[in-house]
This record gives sequence, C-alpha cells and structure tokens, in this order.
Amino acid sequence: MWIAGSVIVFICWLAFPESGAVVMRLDNTTYGQVTRGDKFVLVQFYVKWSSACQKLEPKWEDVERRYRERDDVVIGKVNAQEDRILVTRFRTTTFPTILYYPKGATEHQLYEGRHTIAAFVELIEQHAPTSWVRRIFTKELNSTNFDQTVMDKDKFVMLQFYNTTDCYKCKKLQPDYEMVAETFHNERTIVVARVDTEMHPEIGKRFDITQHPRIMWFTRDNKRGIPYQSAMKPAQLVDFINHQCHTARELGGGLTSQAGRMVEMDAVVSNFIASIADVQKEAEKVKEKMAGRQHPHSNYSSFYMDILDRIGSHGYELVTMEITNFQNSLATSPKSLSEEKREDLVKRVNILRVFQKAYRTQFPKLQDSNSEENMGEPEVAKKRAKDPPNAFQRKSRGRGKKEYTSKMRSIKHEL
Repeated sequence: MWIAGSVIVFICWLAFPESGAVVMRLDNTTYGQVTRGDKFVLVQFYVKWSSACQKLEPKWEDVERRYRERDDVVIGKVNAQEDRILVTRFRTTTFPTILYYPKGATEHQLYEGRHTIAAFVELIEQHAPTSWVRRIFTKELNSTNFDQTVMDKDKFVMLQFYNTTDCYKCKKLQPDYEMVAETFHNERTIVVARVDTEMHPEIGKRFDITQHPRIMWFTRDNKRGIPYQSAMKPAQLVDFINHQCHTARELGGGLTSQAGRMVEMDAVVSNFIASIADVQKEAEKVKEKMAGRQHPHSNYSSFYMDILDRIGSHGYELVTMEITNFQNSLATSPKSLSEEKREDLVKRVNILRVFQKAYRTQFPKLQDSNSEENMGEPEVAKKRAKDPPNAFQRKSRGRGKKEYTSKMRSIKHEL
C-alpha cells in the first residue's frame, strides 16, 4: 500500500542519449495526463546545447532508475526545442528549470534546491516516501549454500569475506559493494556475494582469510579463488567484472554503448561497404567461430547477420529507420517495457550504430547538409523533384520500407 505523497515535475533540456535512456519524454498531451494530481511527478525541460543540462542528465537517469517501479511517481522530461507550447505556458527561459507537483495538486511549484541525486531523492521521499524495504542484491552465503553458489561451474562469483563485529572497513564498504551487486543483478552468470567469517569461521579458514574485508574472484575454471588486489571502489569493481566477463554494465545497472556488440563482428562491419558478399561470408565464419565460445552477447550475432543480409539492398536508410524506431520505443514507453526487453533494444541500437559509423566513414557525404538524412520533408521533396531517383532507386526504397515494416513487426513479436 502506497503512502500518500506528491507529484514532482522536473524540467530540463537534454539531448537524446545514444545509450538509450528510458526517462519518460513528455509533450503537451502527456504532460496534462500525468499532472492530474494522482501522482508525484518530476519533469525536466531540456535543450541539447545546454552544458548544465548535459551535466544533469546522468543524475536524472539515476533518479529515474530508483523509482522506475513506483506507479505513483513519474520522472519525466520535456524537449524545449520541440514543444514550444509548454515552454510558453511555463515561461521557462533558463535551463534546466525544475518544477514539481505535490500529490493532490494540479499547480506546479518551482524547485530551487541542489541538483544532486541525494537532493532529488530527499524531495521525493519527503512527499512520496517509499513504503517497502529496499531490495538487497548482495547474496549472503553460509555453510549451507556456499559450495552450491561459489563452486557452480556456470557462474563467475565475486566474494567478500567480512566481519560484522570489529571491522569498520567492512561496514564502510557494504553500501558500495551493494551497488556493485545491483549493477550485475540481471547478469545470470555473475554472482556478487559475501560471507561473515565470524558466523562461519570454517569458511574463513578454508581460504586462509586473516584480514577483513577481503575480496576474492572465482571464475568458471578456477574455484580456488583469485585475490582481488585493486581499489575497493564501486567503479573499479564494476570495471574488473566487466573486463573478466566481457559484460558492458555501467555502475547502477545500465548498459554501456558496448552492450550487445562483439569485437569480431564490429571489425567485419567496419569493412562491409567494400564488398557485401565477401563480408557476409566472413561474418558467417566469425559466427561459426563464436558459436563455440561462451560470449555474453553471442546470441546477437544473428542480428549482425540479419542487418548485413538486408543492408545490401536497402542501404543506409534501413539503419537510420531501425535506430529511430528502437529509440522511440525506449523513450515513449519506458514503464511498459520489462527490463529485459529494454536492454535488448539498447543492445540492438548499439549494434546498429556500428553500421552507421561504418557507412559514414566510407561515405562522408552522408553527414553533409545535402544529405536527405539531414533534411526536412519539404527539402527532401524539392531535392527529389529536381533530381528524381532512377527506377532502381525507387524500387529499392519501396521494397526496403515494406520489408522493414514486416521485420519490425517480427522483432516486436519476439520481444
């Protein structure tokens, strides 16, 4: 049961991130729907050229992640460059501008506090306190489940040995260690765990633990444990696991621009313009080679192959259409997507950007002002009227859009 709170709207102008952020984007229609007084709403009005907005973006996404499962809290943003109606309505002239709506109120209040995650969380908890116990992601081990977890040959395990009685460093480390566990909680092959050697001294003796805290790393092949000897900071621990397991997680659980991608396939894509046929053969070889390896993104090799197969006929337009479609899905319906579906879309966008980069490297004119990609519909119409496409180009465009629509339906069905 939710405790009565408030609705906060946080307004700031930000560029749409390539990593596939899921903060709800509001416009003149949806803004009114979420500020009826039944939710605690936080919205930001943003412009892409504002350095202050760009600096605020990762903090805002972190706040959104914390409250994503709360139905009575909405975290949103408004693109001021696109929605001038809301800009005029709220008379916003500086960016970022932050407004909030207490629950039960339809009139906004201006937020003038600090732009920090802690300050935003404090404001939300003041008006809409969380009424459940925070989920714990670190797995607590004991003499019963220790071998079942650590000795599992399908798992990578980061294990902290700690002492709760007289270890100040252990207590200080725990919040940071929990953050690391939360970062990888969606990775089925990775376990972040800890064990109290005071409660279970036999486990401490088994691994010759004499100091606390002590972190050891257990791979699939090495169950004797490898001492972790770097800094015990969240960022360093996350980087270590990413490097060891070939994952692509950001601190907090988000995905980096490398998620879903495979270095071998990226290398193939970078050269695919020269000869589509040769590249497809080479990609097939890489796919067969990767099939025998345990790579966290190996299941996306088929997506690489699918794009290679269709891009020969439909070209750059196919890539841009799919990126736009996936990004729109991420931006317009963040709460309707499960975390698994959202991450799948982010990985597909990351892969498509490899193709986009390869195209732009081979054809710099794609970035010129004369490129249709950078034109509005009226300019495109004038350009085509002046220099109409030949029969083959018209046929390719029509076939590409038709197949694209069919393919997108198939992908959405799979999701």
